[in-house]
Amino acid sequence: MIEFRIRDFLYPRRLLYWRWLLWRSQYYPRERLLSLQWKLLSRMLDHCFEHVPHYRNLFKRLGLKRSD
Repeated sequence: MIEFRIRDFLYPRRLLYWRWLLWRSQYYPRERLLSLQWKLLSRMLDHCFEHVPHYRNLFKRLGLKRSD
């Protein structure tokens, strides 16, 4: 998960690193992009399941588990 703090704007090394990764990823083959998208989506859903009560309740109501 990308977090932005005031120090990122004062010392933009982290932002420049993410910019470089995004620039580089535009040349990835399709399979690698799909794999990266799935990895990032899984991380986001795990975060929502652990930290956001609304989504935790929604997943529970729909019968979804983290392993799904």
